[in-house]
Amino acid sequence: MRDILPRVTVKTDINSEAFLRRIERIATELNGYEVIKATYDYLDEGSHSLILKYTLHSPHDNLMIHLTTDSKEDSRVVFSLAARKWNPDPPTYEVYVQAVREVIEPLIRKYNRRRGSRRRLTIQSKESTEPTLPPRCARFFEGFLRGAAGRCPLHASDWGRFYLFVRFAHRVSLQSDEHDIKRLLWRAGFSEDYAGEIANVYHHGRSLLKKKLYWYHFQYE
Repeated sequence: MRDILPRVTVKTDINSEAFLRRIERIATELNGYEVIKATYDYLDEGSHSLILKYTLHSPHDNLMIHLTTDSKEDSRVVFSLAARKWNPDPPTYEVYVQAVREVIEPLIRKYNRRRGSRRRLTIQSKESTEPTLPPRCARFFEGFLRGAAGRCPLHASDWGRFYLFVRFAHRVSLQSDEHDIKRLLWRAGFSEDYAGEIANVYHHGRSLLKKKLYWYHFQYE
């Protein structure tokens, strides 16, 4: 499976709109950057964004830098990279982080020199990009894995233990989606394709349980 790419942020020393405007100005002055689009929405403080194109030589084709405001924290800006074609494609975690340091850090260094500040990129660790389960859910999941990891096809008893996990996940309103479950299954030894099939059962099971609960309330309220 492809690596999960990290979240990259900077904690700003001013409000996010002003920070993006300063970065936009710096990008016009530095060699290697072209401003593609800047959006400053005065009616919605959480929707400011800036798109830059990296124009120097790069192993990645048509590398773009996206800066957006963090909807949960006005003093933090989120950076992300996109390319028409990565090398390799899709990029590994390490390749993506290297591109972040080569392309985004020069903007931050220039900002710090100009403002006398000490802004730094915060790059999510590889370990923390991986999905995890809370302890009680993990016990049900591990109970399923003990007899089933890597087995294809699953036995009826394996499915029974997996349905127990799905029911408990519904009971505690687990936030993990089918993509998280697919990755957890793949890491446990299932092939990517079969992990996807099992995760699809998880998705439909959670959806069915939600609809059943809704129908119960609809009938008896």
